[in-house]
Amino acid sequence: RLALAAGLLGASGFGGAQAADAPPVVPPQWTAKLVYSAHLIGMDFKDGQGTMWYDRVGQRYRLTFDVGVDTFKQGDWQRQDQLFMNVSGGRSHFTAGVDASSVCMPFKMPYFDMFGWLPHAVKNGSKTVGAKHCDIWEHTGFEPFFMGKSNVTQRACIGADGVPLEFTKQMTGGAKVQGYQEFHISDAVVGDPGEAAFTESKACNEYPAPPCDADTGVASLRLYRIFGPPEPDVLENRNTGDALGDLSFVCTQGSGAAYRSKLITMWSVDVRKDYGQYSLCNYNGTDNVCQGAPAMLKLVGRRGSQLQGHAERGGQCTPNADIGSQYSFPAPGQCPPGVAPSASHGCSWGNARALRTVEAKCVLEERGLLEACGGELGHAPFLESKRIFEAAFASADPALGGCPDAAPRAGGAAVAELVAEG
Repeated sequence: RLALAAGLLGASGFGGAQAADAPPVVPPQWTAKLVYSAHLIGMDFKDGQGTMWYDRVGQRYRLTFDVGVDTFKQGDWQRQDQLFMNVSGGRSHFTAGVDASSVCMPFKMPYFDMFGWLPHAVKNGSKTVGAKHCDIWEHTGFEPFFMGKSNVTQRACIGADGVPLEFTKQMTGGAKVQGYQEFHISDAVVGDPGEAAFTESKACNEYPAPPCDADTGVASLRLYRIFGPPEPDVLENRNTGDALGDLSFVCTQGSGAAYRSKLITMWSVDVRKDYGQYSLCNYNGTDNVCQGAPAMLKLVGRRGSQLQGHAERGGQCTPNADIGSQYSFPAPGQCPPGVAPSASHGCSWGNARALRTVEAKCVLEERGLLEACGGELGHAPFLESKRIFEAAFASADPALGGCPDAAPRAGGAAVAELVAEG
């Protein structure tokens, strides 16, 4: 589950024969101004202003920008720092936020050069960008990303010096990876960006964040999770959200047919309140697994929904009353049956009970949740949407806004739960 996937679409696999009209070669090292926009995971990222560093010699590149994100609040913004390196088989470090609010998400993924597809591209016209002539080169292929696979059309308009003036990625066909990214590049300075350009962010250098220490008690949480059979209805190695936390996913991505056919379960679970850093818990083709250091995976993780807001450590240790909270439940932290969460027992969550499961279609369409979401996006907290969402689980009576219990069903395709709260 991943809300914050907003720019980590950096792996570029490609194939095909060399084009007859050979495209230009991008200079091996350069630094440039960057304007970044995207539509990913159902969210718009607008007019991000920042810098791009490219180093084909060192097999690394970096994008850092402040980008507008209106999902919760009009005029809001987020700093994103995306660092890709061919180290230990490939690593990417995504940092969201500034100073005390920043949080790091590292990923292991194969490294592909950002413009490694160009030798396989074909020319498709030319244009003028900022009074500079450039030739358009395109390539379409099936690409792996850290959160799924997708058909990707990449298009770059290459200037006379070989530096792209515009670069776009259009993702289609993947259940989880759909949308686009736009990179507008200007004022390029060809040459070695220098080692300082690729220094890890403070949050990544100190990853994982330490646990919260303000409260060591136990809380009973009411949480929600969307899933699709034959995936089991469990919390181990899964991500969940409170009502507002799950709404941040449903209101941005729930209009897709793939999600209307799913189920939503309301859970009660007891947790220690010394929350750790939120862990991304994804399906790896065989099992659901949570990413993180061993000590981090002994704790329940928490963050502000979709890594938005400006709370310290991304909302790990704050109530997040305006945007909601999302939680991770790594299996190493689960208590044995009958054992209460505590440090002395060596476990952080237990007594998980599935209270009700309903059809997502009932909540989203029949109770009018998606319509309510449309009127509240950009105006958090989504109080009317929250009222509809909670009423759907409070009763099975349609007259009270409730949804009936979902009938047991099996079959279908197992889906990696990457985006909802992950």
